[in-house]
Amino acid sequence: MTSVASITANSNNAGIEIDGEYVLLKDVTIKNLDLASFLTAAEGLDRINLLIELIETAMYVNRLANTTADVKELNTVAVQVRETMESAGEKAFTDLEVLIKKQSDDTNALSLISLLKTKLVNQVISELDPTLETSPFHSINKQLIQLLSIQGQEKGQKAADANSPQHGRDLNKTMDGLLQKLAAQTGDQALYTNDIASETGSKVGDEVITIDSNFTHGHLAAVVWEFKAVKVVTQAAALAEISEAMENRHAQSGVFVLARTAHNANWAPFSMFHGRRAIIVVDEDNVDELLVQYAHIWSRVEAIRSFGIQQDGIDYDQLNVLIEEAKKAFNGLAQVTGAHTSIQTSLDSAISWLEESKGELKRKLTDITALINESKDVAK
Repeated sequence: MTSVASITANSNNAGIEIDGEYVLLKDVTIKNLDLASFLTAAEGLDRINLLIELIETAMYVNRLANTTADVKELNTVAVQVRETMESAGEKAFTDLEVLIKKQSDDTNALSLISLLKTKLVNQVISELDPTLETSPFHSINKQLIQLLSIQGQEKGQKAADANSPQHGRDLNKTMDGLLQKLAAQTGDQALYTNDIASETGSKVGDEVITIDSNFTHGHLAAVVWEFKAVKVVTQAAALAEISEAMENRHAQSGVFVLARTAHNANWAPFSMFHGRRAIIVVDEDNVDELLVQYAHIWSRVEAIRSFGIQQDGIDYDQLNVLIEEAKKAFNGLAQVTGAHTSIQTSLDSAISWLEESKGELKRKLTDITALINESKDVAK
C-alpha cells in the first residue's frame, strides 16, 4: 500500500524557491516511507541523483496525463466535425439533386434546359446564319451551299444505287464467276447471256449452262439461270420469269437467284417447284457457294432426266437419295448458322455483362477499403 507523504518546515526560512529553471528546497523535511525506502538504496551524491530521476519521472507522467486529455478532447472535436460534415454533405447532395432535376425538367418553361432549347439555341442559330454579314460563316456562304448540295446528291445517289441496274450487275458478276467455275468442274459450258438476245429478240435468262453431251447421249441439254437483286419479287413472279427464261433459252431446267431482302427474309434458301424449276435466296454480299453448287447439281440432273436418259454406270436412285440428303444437310446447315449467330450474340452479351459486374465488384471493394482506412485514421 502506498504511504501518505507529509512535508514539514524546519524553520521560518524553510520553503521552495524558484529561480528560472532552478528549484531550491530550503530546510524542508518530507515524510514518506516509500520515498525513504527508495532513496535508501543509494548514498551521497547518488542518492541526490536518484531523487532527481524520480522527480523527472513524475514530471513525465504528469505531461503524459495532460497529453492524453488533449487527445481525447481532439477526438471528441473530430467526431463532431465529421458528423457535421456528413450531415452538411448529405443535405448539399440532396439539394443539388433537387436542383438538377428542377433545371433539367423540359416541361418547365423556366428551367435551364427549356431556356437552352429555346432562347439560347435560337439565338445561336440566328447569330450563325451565313446570310448575315456579322456571321463568322458569311464569307463561306457560297461554299456551304455547294457542299450541302453535293451531300444531298450523294445521299440520293446512295439510295438510288440500292435499286440501280449496277446493284443487280454486281450480283450477276458474282454469280457468273461461280457458275463458270462449277461448269468447268463438270465439263459443261457456261455463257453469260444477260445482254444477248435470243432469236425472238428477248434477253430473258442471264446465264445458260450447256451440259456436256457425253451425259446426254447427244441431246442438247441446258440449264438457265436468272439473277435478281431487287427489293420485292413475289414467288409467283419469280417462277413465271424462270419459265419464260427456260423457253427463251431452250433450257430443260431453270434456277432463279434472288438477293435476300426484308421481303423474302423468311424464304427457304433453296426451294424446288414443278416443271424442273428452283428458287434460291442468297446474301448478295456473301453468296453461299455451297448453295449455288447444290442448285447447279440439282438443275443439271433434272435437265438430263427430262430426256429419260439413263447414263451407264450411274445409279439414279442412289443419286436422287444423295441429292435429297444434300438438301437436308444444307437446310440443317442454314439452321445451325442462324442458331450460331444467335448464340454468338448472347455470348457476347454475357461476356459484356460479366465484365461490367467484375468492374462494379472492384469499385465496391475499393470503396469498402477506403471506408476502413478512413475509420482507422479517425481512431488514431
